[in-house]
Amino acid sequence: MRLRFNALAAHEAAIDAVTASGGGVVERVEDRCHTADRTVRLIERYGNRGLAQRSTLDALAVSRPQVAGCVAAARALERATARAGDVAAVGERAAGSLDDDVARVLRGVSEDACASVDAATDALVEAVGGSSRVPSAHDARRQCARVRRVADCVERAALDDDAAAMRTPSTAAVAVRAIDGLVGTADCGAAIAAVALRMAVGAQR
Repeated sequence: MRLRFNALAAHEAAIDAVTASGGGVVERVEDRCHTADRTVRLIERYGNRGLAQRSTLDALAVSRPQVAGCVAAARALERATARAGDVAAVGERAAGSLDDDVARVLRGVSEDACASVDAATDALVEAVGGSSRVPSAHDARRQCARVRRVADCVERAALDDDAAAMRTPSTAAVAVRAIDGLVGTADCGAAIAAVALRMAVGAQR
């Protein structure tokens, strides 16, 4: 799915900007955000046509709930790409200010957030294919939960005067803002997983 690739590539560039001070990332991620927006508008247009015209559903061999679910998932992938833009903007301001340990944690959180989106999209594809079992959806939810647990730890450390890694207020602020964007991405994965699970339940009926 083009939207999945777009979102994950945007996050890869964004986290590089935060942890390695890559330049020009915001512009590249913004381009991906524009691509996601155009793609979602196209999906919405076809989705609305499918919901309104039975002949379109028959031609695509899909049901109305499946069409509605795919549109919802596309919007979630668009939001995930937008959150990459938020992370990239943080990276532009970070300018290599992060402690190596904090950078490693953020990169790990980014990988988990992206894994949540990736697994959830796999689950959606399985569900659209008519599967009543979508284990990837549960994987996505677990990844999202892990992101939230680590985010809580990072936020607590940012408030702890004794946390050596958060050596300056600016470091703590960068870490918290980046984490916030990554949590938003993981939540998008959880939202797509929920769509896939609803479709799978519908396939059992």
